[in-house]
Amino acid sequence: MRRPSTHQGANAARRGFTLLEVLIVVSGVAMMLGLCAVSIQLLLRLNVDLVSRYSSALTLERLGRQVRHDAHSSDKAELKAESKPASLRLFLGPGHLALYEARDGAVVRSESQSSKLVRHESFALAKGAVARFELREHGSRRLVALVVTRSAGKSPTEPPRPLEVLALLGKDRAQPIATSGGKPR
Repeated sequence: MRRPSTHQGANAARRGFTLLEVLIVVSGVAMMLGLCAVSIQLLLRLNVDLVSRYSSALTLERLGRQVRHDAHSSDKAELKAESKPASLRLFLGPGHLALYEARDGAVVRSESQSSKLVRHESFALAKGAVARFELREHGSRRLVALVVTRSAGKSPTEPPRPLEVLALLGKDRAQPIATSGGKPR
């Protein structure tokens, strides 16, 4: 009868891992986790930037729509650019007024009827954006302009990018029908 040998030969199967193999696997996993953490951090920053830009775009879209609606409904506009804050008054009807004020980082709209505040809202602009109002003449038409100048891009040589919202003053007001020889055309 033969006894099993206590000395394993070169052909015998190994049990377990060497310390060097464990260190290689652990360092590989640590590198992959580090790369994942950096990628996740980058994605979170991009998400915050995207949400901020999207929110700013929605706010500008709402503000532009409101300015156009008020300008189209008004019959008269006054601009007070020299006052602080600069303001635009749109007269929507007898005793009905919409007041826009360009403040630091926001445009505030106040609507009053018969000297009573009906609605008040603030439109927050993107960081570094500045708003101003203008009244423009285009032939016989009067235009209301909201100009929002955004801050310069990441490159210092890139100029600021203005965004203009133009609205025809009194567009939705009832226009008298032109007559020719006593008959409406």
